[in-house]
Amino acid sequence: MASEAVTSDPEDSNRLDTLGFICNRMSRFQEARKHLEHALASQGIDNPDILEHLGDTYSKLGDAAKAKTMWRNALQKREAAALKLRQPALIERLQQKLAAQPN
Repeated sequence: MASEAVTSDPEDSNRLDTLGFICNRMSRFQEARKHLEHALASQGIDNPDILEHLGDTYSKLGDAAKAKTMWRNALQKREAAALKLRQPALIERLQQKLAAQPN
């Protein structure tokens, strides 16, 4: 269904993110990277979910530096959000990912 949704609107960053997230969960990391990088380029630069998912994919692909960059950007977006939108659990999850990733 996610693939069909992207086919119907290939520039929708939320649909691309969903498809990339699914590919990541299915261990199809190269495909996930392609969809998530496209989502980021399609107006997803301010979306902390896309940034986090792309960081997760980079981590699975063994690129710790890119993963940390994406997670830091996602964390900054989350912390900058209005207080009612910050979602402390998501901020803590990002902080844990950054702490667990080797330098």
